[in-house]
Amino acid sequence: MQRSEGATAGRQEARKLDSAIDLASDPVHKYITKPVPRLDGIAQVTGASAYLDDLHLPGMLTVKVLRASVDKAKLLNVDISRAQRVRGVAAVITAKDVPGGRYGMYADQPVLADGEIRFKGEVIAAVAATDLDTALEAIAQISCEV
Repeated sequence: MQRSEGATAGRQEARKLDSAIDLASDPVHKYITKPVPRLDGIAQVTGASAYLDDLHLPGMLTVKVLRASVDKAKLLNVDISRAQRVRGVAAVITAKDVPGGRYGMYADQPVLADGEIRFKGEVIAAVAATDLDTALEAIAQISCEV
């Protein structure tokens, strides 16, 4: 008996608190339990939303990267000389161009592979060019010795 009386008293106390706090009139809590309109919803479902990849500015370059095709290896040499000669290429970089370039929680992950390929897909070099086709052509001209 005492247990149910205590539970009833607890529910009554909760109701008193609920009535004392009028969330609907509080401007901070006016959206609680109410649907909020998605201002970008129509644009997203119709494909009209603009994303970063849709942005094109005058003089903007396209960047593509060369990724390792092997799981693990010593990276003996990366020859970028032919890629640098491709017309429309603004820059080609390797780990030599990013000294001390490491990131991650412990700053132990190199930005570009630096003498060792640690995993398949690791970035070895990056090319910045005037357009996508030029960047892809330059990437094809990079040779790696493993």
